[in-house]
Amino acid sequence: MPSTLSANQLLSKSREILGVHWGFESFRPDQEQVILQLFQGKSTLAILPTGAGKSVCYQVPGLVIGGITLVITPLIALMKDQVEGLKKKNLKAIALTSELTSQELELEYDNIGNGKYQFVYLSPERIQSIPFQDRIIHWNIGLLAVDEAHCISQWGHDFRPAYLKLSVLNHLIPNCHRIALTASATSKVVADIKTKLEWINTAVHYGSFDRPELTYMVKQTENKMGYLITVASNLRESGIIYANTRRETEKIAKTLVSRNISAAAYHAGMDNKKRHYVAQNWLNGKIQIVCATMAFGMGIDKPDVRMVMHYNPPASLESYYQEAGRAGRDKKPSKAILLASLGDINRMRELIDKQFPDYPKVKTIYQQLCNHLQVSFESGLDKHFELNIDEFAVKYKLKSSVLKTSLSLLVRSEIIAIADGKYQRSSVKLFNQNWRRLGLEERHPKAARTMECLVRSYSGLFDEISPIEESLLAKRAEMSRYEVVQHLNSLAKMKILEYHPHSNNLKITFLQNRPPGDRIILPPEIYSRRKKVMTEKVDNMIHYIRQDQLCRSRIINVYFDISPGKRCGKCDVCRS
Repeated sequence: MPSTLSANQLLSKSREILGVHWGFESFRPDQEQVILQLFQGKSTLAILPTGAGKSVCYQVPGLVIGGITLVITPLIALMKDQVEGLKKKNLKAIALTSELTSQELELEYDNIGNGKYQFVYLSPERIQSIPFQDRIIHWNIGLLAVDEAHCISQWGHDFRPAYLKLSVLNHLIPNCHRIALTASATSKVVADIKTKLEWINTAVHYGSFDRPELTYMVKQTENKMGYLITVASNLRESGIIYANTRRETEKIAKTLVSRNISAAAYHAGMDNKKRHYVAQNWLNGKIQIVCATMAFGMGIDKPDVRMVMHYNPPASLESYYQEAGRAGRDKKPSKAILLASLGDINRMRELIDKQFPDYPKVKTIYQQLCNHLQVSFESGLDKHFELNIDEFAVKYKLKSSVLKTSLSLLVRSEIIAIADGKYQRSSVKLFNQNWRRLGLEERHPKAARTMECLVRSYSGLFDEISPIEESLLAKRAEMSRYEVVQHLNSLAKMKILEYHPHSNNLKITFLQNRPPGDRIILPPEIYSRRKKVMTEKVDNMIHYIRQDQLCRSRIINVYFDISPGKRCGKCDVCRS
């Protein structure tokens, strides 16, 4: 950053960059205050509601400061959206996701070190990688941005243990500017964020939580679909309908389409091409209503959303406020509608029990896991295993939901680590550089052709195990993929190579030895204390739904420790 310029001069330079790359003449008031604090040399925590343009608060000053802007964010989908958006502005950005192979990751580390990128996005888990830590100390980091900063707080609605270890960056990159951002945080969460980040003299900026353009409405009904159809039929502009499950998003979209209402489902079970098609057509107005699971909308800037409807209540007021806030970003009148049935209320309470199975049950599942993988007492540290989760559940007669939440608790407690096999490609390592002398061409001509394609298509196979694509080999060898897999297995049996085919199995790594008596410890911030926090949040959400005396906007303000303000005069309570 040009050291001879004052904070106000740097702010002026930021406005120029905003105009060139974003097409705006000026910042919003909250954005300007946050950016000015950064240029004044202050570490900054910005609490800016949904739609306030949080990303601009680090992207624009990052370009002024120079070097690399390192962005910590929890969701791969959000990273990809941000990177794609920056590339469209002719800016250089990369997301270091788990989808990169080890070779690709090393290449990108080199590219970052050589100054290829202005923005680097990564998850908090990546920070704990020793190879990453060895690299980052040599990078020219100008600005560190911690997005979704509430994830660092055990009192927050979306606590993520890996965020607790971000303070290691204070020692690895001590001289960079720092900013943390969140859309929703109570005063208790704000204090916890400041403590956990361990930044010196952190300045806190509160954006306005007042959304006068939004009309908050709650409809308690056992006929949610009928009410939804009525509202959607009268909607003339864009809308989002949030549902808890993929099946519900598809059911709602199908129902609306059958009534000649423009709608489409959007969820993680769809392939990338289909999701991109739905998102783009919704953004440009060709699809009116998106029926989506909760992550949809993060990082997407569509100002003219006139309605956000929740078909199911979220688990917290923080989540609700953040998602409802995707309506009316252009400051024009819009609606935030929450539907709730008696069954929804009961399921919200049941969800807590599902998220936090009884401790003895978690211990039993850990014991069964160790026995299934043949891990003996006082062993297992750094050992890797594959687990077919469906077979495991059947063998021990476990409910899928209980098994998954128990494994999640073990991961969050750093007892085991889990990698999802669907993100890992097949891999090969070659043993015999003199394989052409083995007479393969005469005895196994197709296996020899497979080997030839392997060697020509990939480098470094004799040095380390490397990812491959069987489909690519099949095309080059003029065989079917099935044949290539068969030949790779045959070559492995001949000890010519080592072959690990792609598998959907979970990859389990034990992070500690199996303790005597399976006496595992679930830390309070992961289990008992966290369960209490989440129970309180569900209770607050249920109170918001059921009460019929207090203005909806005032309840939200009080929850976030903000002055209640005046009654809005237009929510369902004020109008009743």
